[in-house]
Amino acid sequence: CHASSVAALLEGVGSGAVSNPVEDVALADFIMVIGANPSSNHPVGASWIKNAVKRGAKLALFDPRATPLARHATWHLDFRPDSDVALLTGMLHVIIDEGLTDPAFIDQRVNGFDALKATVAEATPERMREICGIPPDTIREVARAYATAKSAMILWGMGVSQHVHGTDNARCLIALAMVTGQIGRPGTGLHPLRGQNNVQGASDAGLIPMMLPNYQRVVQADVRAHFEALWASPLSDVPGLTVVEVIHAADAGRIKGMYVEGENPAMSDPDANHARESLAALEHLVVQDIFLTETAYLADVILPASAFPEKDGSFTNTANVTNTVALSPGYLGGALAQRGTIVAQRDRVEGRVVVKLDELGRALVVRMVLEHVAHVAVQADVVEEVVALEDAVVHDHPVVGLADEGLEDGRRHVGVVVAAQRVADVVQQRAHHVLLVAPVPQRQGGGLKAVR
Repeated sequence: CHASSVAALLEGVGSGAVSNPVEDVALADFIMVIGANPSSNHPVGASWIKNAVKRGAKLALFDPRATPLARHATWHLDFRPDSDVALLTGMLHVIIDEGLTDPAFIDQRVNGFDALKATVAEATPERMREICGIPPDTIREVARAYATAKSAMILWGMGVSQHVHGTDNARCLIALAMVTGQIGRPGTGLHPLRGQNNVQGASDAGLIPMMLPNYQRVVQADVRAHFEALWASPLSDVPGLTVVEVIHAADAGRIKGMYVEGENPAMSDPDANHARESLAALEHLVVQDIFLTETAYLADVILPASAFPEKDGSFTNTANVTNTVALSPGYLGGALAQRGTIVAQRDRVEGRVVVKLDELGRALVVRMVLEHVAHVAVQADVVEEVVALEDAVVHDHPVVGLADEGLEDGRRHVGVVVAAQRVADVVQQRAHHVLLVAPVPQRQGGGLKAVR
């Protein structure tokens, strides 16, 4: 969710993590919130912000919407959607043009200031108003308040990062902090409010396409050598693709298959229609989740996942605080841990992929299909036909199978395929081989045909 912010932070400050915890707003004289609605998504953080305002801090809310924090804001800049860069470069122009920078901080810690100065030289508030819609006097007032504050913090959310120009948005925020020296002290800094509950922990662990754990770049030979020795496996020196790049590569045919775990690009991608077309064009898509997400509707195979109480591990929150989670006594509903599914043996039976699930995964598979998937499909009025299948036996185990009848134009008949309830009961009791195929809209946008 914050991939664009991480890219900008790594480029600008050398670390993709927040510079300080949210509670540091208690020490700030000026608080800038842009592209975020903490009252809904980070209520504890919102409480700290409101308490800081009561103490006397000035709050500038940058959002086209009047979110609940607008009632507490000294300034609410309701700029036009997608004009973040114009508004922020207008502020940078004011700060540099009026000499409100921190020269000592720039000399000691900032590179590229002259290039930035030249870039924003013509971005006057008057010109930027034509793009963002904010009066020039307001842009100047807020820019001066931020630059001259004893301590100022910037917090941002998905409204900044989940854009095709999300990295540029974050670069502008980083530039504001750098040219004014509003970073590295209590009550100052840059804080991307994380959009998911363990995004920070995932980033720390290396789930960034160009990074290994602890934000070490994969292109560095000494870094690769360390992890190759640790993991006893060779590593590529080629950085991976970002989420947006993956979707473009799928659309171009460079990626043929995808395994999506706990993610929903069909909904979260900046261009959702393009993402769905690209996912539908894959030769094979596997989705593992605890819900039937929009991406799962496009999948060829759905695998069950386990919720957070069913795992052991750790969560690192937006304030860089890590908490461990102990494994619960058992998987609720028989869910299968992701790590078990990833290493599950797969083979092909009669031309069909059969995913071997252990006993922990059986009940959830059946329950998810019968109770959730079928219900959603019926309620959405997208089921063309419901067919009850007799139980099939493959390798002496009941299998939830795939019906391939009635194909036209070579299209596959792909749907949620599950045996009748009596067969499902047998599956719950003793099946070890389960084929679960997701409901997929016809590749040209036709209706969903579900079979159960």
